Amino acid sequence: MTTTEQAAPALVVAHEASPTLAYELTVGAREMVGKNLVRLTLTGPELRHLGVGGPLLDLRVKLIIPAPGSTRDLFAALRPDAVSDPAAFDGWYRDWLQVDTAERGWMRTYSIRELRGAGHPGNLGPDPELDIDMVLHLEEPVVPGSGVAARWAASAQVGDTITMLGPNRRLIGPDYGGIEFRPGPARRLLLAGDETALPAICAILETLPASFTGHALIEVPDAGDEQRVLTRSCVEVTWLARGDAPHGTLLDPAVRALIEDRPELIREPASEQAEETSTGEFEEVDIDHTILWETTEGHGPFYAWLAGEAGVITTLRRHLVKELGVDRKQVSFMGYWRKGRAEG
Repeated sequence: MTTTEQAAPALVVAHEASPTLAYELTVGAREMVGKNLVRLTLTGPELRHLGVGGPLLDLRVKLIIPAPGSTRDLFAALRPDAVSDPAAFDGWYRDWLQVDTAERGWMRTYSIRELRGAGHPGNLGPDPELDIDMVLHLEEPVVPGSGVAARWAASAQVGDTITMLGPNRRLIGPDYGGIEFRPGPARRLLLAGDETALPAICAILETLPASFTGHALIEVPDAGDEQRVLTRSCVEVTWLARGDAPHGTLLDPAVRALIEDRPELIREPASEQAEETSTGEFEEVDIDHTILWETTEGHGPFYAWLAGEAGVITTLRRHLVKELGVDRKQVSFMGYWRKGRAEG
């Protein structure tokens, strides 16, 4: 045996060794679920490998919006049944960034609205499938690199294919970093966000058991964007249709009014001393240069999960933590996007 042969690494199957897999999916159905949201049902046999060993909650996945005319498969090594050198499973994101945008396309983050296994009575066919709700609104003026996902979703037709990056259920557990909703012992909740957070909030609500209480406030562009949410929990859902008003016009005051009206949501009525001594440890975040992404495992009886346009979420973060003194261990804030900047 030569030295080269001795040094040759053993090849392995991706679904046995790579925590991240690249799923090739087909658009099985396309449905408008609001004036500004389209639901794409994506299906394919490879989805049998997707999972986290527990509820998906607000699980984030990456869609690779294809570049026009590009046929190169940049994720061949991450296909579930691909046989590769284990080194190919590391550094895939760095390698992807080295490719020109005109060839690699764009990577955009979405939450799964619902995942149905093979054989589910509501499925289109025999394969597993998932729903992703995508906002079609395009910001004006158009920012370079923005709106690519919305434009793709607006033109997507049944039969189109797309690559999705997501966790490999064989190697990923419930502690997976792509899930941010982690209330810990808390059973009183505040969920708040705009239409970009709508799929995650609805997916969370439809997973919660009856022991959870609290409020979910969801701001959407139009009343027609409201969705029916089936939840076993006792969390109350309030829809806020802003019309032509700027993002956060309704969400910010609604959150403030809710807490003012029901202070017991964030603390026990008798905890007057705790309210006086709590300082709400707080650090400002420059959202024009830094991503607002501060999450926690949860601590105490109350937990807040807020996501959406970074400017709006920053204001709410400041109100809860700095002004009201809510412990940062009880809140998760995520700037899903920033007005005037390319989507991420």
